[in-house]
Amino acid sequence: MRAVVTGGAGFLGSHLCDRLLAEGWDVLAIDNFITGAKGNLSHLADNKKFKFQKADVSKPLKVADKWVTCCTSPRRRVLPIT
Repeated sequence: MRAVVTGGAGFLGSHLCDRLLAEGWDVLAIDNFITGAKGNLSHLADNKKFKFQKADVSKPLKVADKWVTCCTSPRRRVLPIT
């Protein structure tokens, strides 16, 4: 299975990425680093099941995945993924 984790470089998002990967999921983390940190994901850089995309989810974003989790900062408005 594949998952998209918005806010993936944040505290909650990075831990969710860890959990999903441990369960065998392919994970795409999306973050714009407003509140997240690259260091939260650095240990996943060599994981073949992990991908990262720097993007702002308040702007339209296309993904081809079935499961999307949202761990983005509440200070930003989040629009649906199209």
